[in-house]
Amino acid sequence: SEFTAINTNQEVGDKIGQALWDFYMYQIHVLRKVHADPHPGNFLVDDQNQLIALDFGCMKQIPDDFYIPYFELINKNIITD
Repeated sequence: SEFTAINTNQEVGDKIGQALWDFYMYQIHVLRKVHADPHPGNFLVDDQNQLIALDFGCMKQIPDDFYIPYFELINKNIITD
């Protein structure tokens, strides 16, 4: 991506990586949906190093009959850590 080609600051890269992780965890565990087209062209980094997600045309619902048994495999403390 353009960001990874020009960014030389590890702290900024870590911040963007954490924002992307938080973005997906919120979708999965709060909205029970997921952005299903996560390619580099659907994300931007602005001049304040904020992650911007684009193109929500492909969102998928995570049904309870999948979510509940799948995430029961993980200790709940890990999700909230």
